[in-house]
Amino acid sequence: SDFAAYNRAPHSGTPGLVWWTPDISFIDLRPSEIAFPAADRIEWSEGAKRGIPQSVKLLKVARADLKDLAPRVALALERLSLSIVQLDEMLLDMKVNGATEEE
Repeated sequence: SDFAAYNRAPHSGTPGLVWWTPDISFIDLRPSEIAFPAADRIEWSEGAKRGIPQSVKLLKVARADLKDLAPRVALALERLSLSIVQLDEMLLDMKVNGATEEE
C-alpha cells in the first residue's frame, strides 16, 4: 500500500473521506465539509478533544524586505483576499487543466 493507492481509493466509489483543505488531491470529488460542534477550550486543554478546535486562518507570508524590493508586489499581496471556495476553484482548474503549482 503506497500513497498513490491511498489517493486512488476515493475515486473508486463513494467511501467516506477525511482530508484537509486546501488540497488538490481530491478536489475533483468536490468534498463537502462536515460541521462538528465547537470544542470547549478548557476541556481541549485538559485532553478531552471532543468537537473541533477553532479554524486556522491561511496566512500570506513574504520576505520582510519585500516592501523595499518590490513595493507594488507587496501591496498587491497585501490586498489579495481569497475565500476557500475561490481557492478550491483554482485548485480544481489546476487539476483539470494539468497546470503545475508553479504555473
